Amino acid sequence: MHDASILLSLHPPALNRGAVRVEIDQLSAVILQRLLQQEPLVALPNDSLRSYLEDLGLDFPDPLQMRGLIKQLREDMRLVGVDNPVLQVGGGLMLNRHVNICCEEDEGPDLLDIIYTGLTHPNKDS
Repeated sequence: MHDASILLSLHPPALNRGAVRVEIDQLSAVILQRLLQQEPLVALPNDSLRSYLEDLGLDFPDPLQMRGLIKQLREDMRLVGVDNPVLQVGGGLMLNRHVNICCEEDEGPDLLDIIYTGLTHPNKDS
């Protein structure tokens, strides 16, 4: 058995696997991207996530919204063949150790750099 592997596209936020591409909610993409910065099997406490989102000018979801957001992310990821990607643990979130998510681009604009520009690239002079 091998670990599931998907790509997190940065422009616009989407999950990719083979020929399947699923657009995801911007807040979900931001949270998922932040979870990717955690050490494996280390939960991101809600307080840290709240501070991170507030620093970006985003509202931290209330518990009901968070459950809905995680449920939607699980449904979206199931479409690309990944079950139960994000675990809710006491007071935080953690990526499931069986899921391998990697960012599509090592360099270039970060997802957070483009969210508030309508997910468009800066105009380039021709």
